[in-house]
Amino acid sequence: MILRDLALRYALRIRVRHSLPGRLRLHVDALKSVPPESQHLAALVARLLGVPRGIERVDVTFVTGNLLVQYDVGTITEQEILRYFRGVLALAQKHWENLLSLTEEQIPDTVDRLVRILSLALQNRVELESEIELPDDVWP
Repeated sequence: MILRDLALRYALRIRVRHSLPGRLRLHVDALKSVPPESQHLAALVARLLGVPRGIERVDVTFVTGNLLVQYDVGTITEQEILRYFRGVLALAQKHWENLLSLTEEQIPDTVDRLVRILSLALQNRVELESEIELPDDVWP
């Protein structure tokens, strides 16, 4: 593994900052490096992370690198949330070059395609980190 991949893996690591039933504050260092001109994408990031049933809201704060997740404890567990988020971040790492090449206009349609794929993967209980392959038509 090359140094860039190791640095990216470290930056995308999720750490639990605080946990209460139904409320989870996570930290992802890489979020702090998102430039201010790209921070309008918070809603799209939150949409991808909010795919699993039971996640009610995801707030992204780029300044601190934190995610605030509100969820229904009767529907999804903290461990399931963490597993899903780690899977999404692993996919982001795997497809980093494709993500970086997206224009602002291409992002909403790409997120729509990713949401459909992730929803289907969750329905079929596919392990995102190891079992999912994104089709080429996800990327414009």
